[in-house]
Amino acid sequence: MSKIPKAVSKAMDSLTARYNDDGIDRWGKPHEKIENVLPPTAWQLKVIYDFREKMQKSDKEHEERIIKKIRKEINKRRFKDNSAKVRYLYDIGMGSFRISRVLNVHKSTCDGIITRYRKSIGRALGREHNTLRYEDALALIRSKDRGNDHEVFRYGNGGYRNCANRAVND
Repeated sequence: MSKIPKAVSKAMDSLTARYNDDGIDRWGKPHEKIENVLPPTAWQLKVIYDFREKMQKSDKEHEERIIKKIRKEINKRRFKDNSAKVRYLYDIGMGSFRISRVLNVHKSTCDGIITRYRKSIGRALGREHNTLRYEDALALIRSKDRGNDHEVFRYGNGGYRNCANRAVND
């Protein structure tokens, strides 16, 4: 959702007017949940719960759309089997959980393929873990040049270290 609904804005404004007379300390700690501050019968709480539910549903639907787009891009490449698809997505930078969701295979199957692949390329003992999100993976799949410069996205901080080490050693 791109906008905060008027009902949520109204609920938040009423809380600001109600609880900020003496300052922010009446709310409690910054990490305190609104459920702990408001009584269960407060109308503001219901509005905020509804908004959270809509946001979670929207995020889940967005993720499913991205997964379908990744599947479509993978099918364009006409891989012969699932192990080739797993290796391709792993090379992009996706982790085994996300790969298993995209390909509809068990995570243990993905883990086995990835372990054998890492052993064959000599990265079996590395501590890097692929952490690429679905949106970034889709962008890299669609990009024509998937060179070494994309490795920065793969491991989070580990990718940055590896790219920096490569630049020093080259």
